[in-house]
Amino acid sequence: MHYYERNIGDYHRKAGRLNILQHGVYNLLIDACYDREQFPTLEEAIDWVWAETDEEIEAVKFVLRKFFKLTDGLYVQNHIAEDLVAYKDFAKKQSENGKKGGRPPKNTSNTTKSGINSETQNNPNETQNNPNEPNESLNHITIEPYNHKPETNLKINNKNDQEQSEGLHKPFHGSEVGMFKDLQKFEPDVTEDGIRNSATFNGVDLMHEMSRRIRVHKQSQASQEINL
Repeated sequence: MHYYERNIGDYHRKAGRLNILQHGVYNLLIDACYDREQFPTLEEAIDWVWAETDEEIEAVKFVLRKFFKLTDGLYVQNHIAEDLVAYKDFAKKQSENGKKGGRPPKNTSNTTKSGINSETQNNPNETQNNPNEPNESLNHITIEPYNHKPETNLKINNKNDQEQSEGLHKPFHGSEVGMFKDLQKFEPDVTEDGIRNSATFNGVDLMHEMSRRIRVHKQSQASQEINL
């Protein structure tokens, strides 16, 4: 993995108090973890950054204690681990698509984005053609309050449900709009609802989900360009 996205603000909030030597060690370790797609032991970390003097080796140990977590003998950082997993998943899907002859063709059926078949829209039924004729099926529909509560309570509950539903489908705004447009450059068919569903599934906010997906696409592009 030869490319990763670096957030300067996040880095300085977490590592701004390091001295020059420690900054160098930390950045070399980050690059090495992405490039090798693995995490080091203490001995490997010292070797990866070419630390030789006692001061340099002590800086390696300090950075590992401060920014990595020792797990089964390896020093792991969660953010890097998440990027590596996302990159490998994306590369695997790309490889599978390549074996199948590339991306699957778009659906050319008559179904619209709203999920309504265009034939249904173009050919309404007889009741729609004759709005003055009563629809007998409507005469058998009755609405009863839930658990026999007063009708006023039912109206209040319906209003609350409507407000919640409108909140779930609230249009993107501010920086979300710009991030969404950037993502559309890589995923032209992506929708706002699709982003919301994906963010909810992954337990993150909208900006984090879109940023993650853009980062994976950029990483894949950079790797493909290097391999050419």
